[in-house]
Amino acid sequence: MQIKENPAWIYYLGDRVEEERKYIKGKFMTFGLFPVNARTKSLIKKALDEEVVFAVKHSQEGYVNPRSADPDKYVICWYSTDEKEDLSKLAEFLVKNGLVQITKAGKLYNISFKYDSQTRSGQYGDSFVAQIGLADFIDLDTGKLTGEDNS
Repeated sequence: MQIKENPAWIYYLGDRVEEERKYIKGKFMTFGLFPVNARTKSLIKKALDEEVVFAVKHSQEGYVNPRSADPDKYVICWYSTDEKEDLSKLAEFLVKNGLVQITKAGKLYNISFKYDSQTRSGQYGDSFVAQIGLADFIDLDTGKLTGEDNS
């Protein structure tokens, strides 16, 4: 694993990122309050070691993202292909490790998969329309993979 930094981001790159980079299409984003703790960093390493993803980045404390509604929150971008199997594996990892926030109603947030092309074209806020969400893979009430036995 390689770690690279700039004033805004810390990048974590898996050992196979160069060969997989061409297949990476976008990211699920999770959020938390600064600082990014040791547990979260160990989960990033685990996701890379287990090849759940090949690249992850999170925002740096002290950097104020002009698009962020809350400067006290960090964002983690979990990069993936848009293949169903890969997204399902990533969705399950995020849920099982408590990385997806819970709504006031007790459900998982239906976080969106954001294509890199949407980021490059400036689709943020109201102009962003998700084509894929967590609910495509996970039952938001139970946290189980869609199609798993819910008994």
